[in-house]
Amino acid sequence: MRNYDLEILSHFLKRPGMYTGEHLANNNRNVDKFLMAYDLGANGECNFREKLSAKIVQKFGIHMPSEGLIKQFELAANQLNIDWFELFVKEGNEILSEESEKNGKSRFAKILRDKFLKYLEEIPSEINVNWTVNWNSKVNQMTGWEGKNLSSDESNLILEISELTNKLIANDILAMQPLSNLIIEKMNNLVTLLKRNNER
Repeated sequence: MRNYDLEILSHFLKRPGMYTGEHLANNNRNVDKFLMAYDLGANGECNFREKLSAKIVQKFGIHMPSEGLIKQFELAANQLNIDWFELFVKEGNEILSEESEKNGKSRFAKILRDKFLKYLEEIPSEINVNWTVNWNSKVNQMTGWEGKNLSSDESNLILEISELTNKLIANDILAMQPLSNLIIEKMNNLVTLLKRNNER
């Protein structure tokens, strides 16, 4: 599985409708068709659908029936009394984590960390709600990954920055608010820590 696949499929598991064209909540019936097309386009370098099916065989002893992958997940999910898509996301994330951590490389974590560092290259002098929404989106990407990712020191700094910036704009979310020296210092400390830990 390529780095590109890890990135695309991680996002797919969070926002399947963006890839399948489904706009109704909880309507994910086209995920199997998308995965068939995606794996075909990957020319044997991904095989995510095959890996998902093999996981269900391994864990539940249920092979893919003629109705396809969704039916296989429905049968397995019935044993756990949960929705098939909940199981689909769980097993999908587990596969991506395993692929990323092969040979101790933490490939996807490195992709996320490099993107986060690039985002932090230019620390703004002032912010408003648009900045905090973007910041929270980047943070959610980092913390949402189930594999090995942030150290406790990095997580604590990110939490402190989030709390300080949310408090800063609380009184007037649209107005631009100058960043305090404390926030700027914490952001610089975070950049330094991320870079240092990347080198290990």
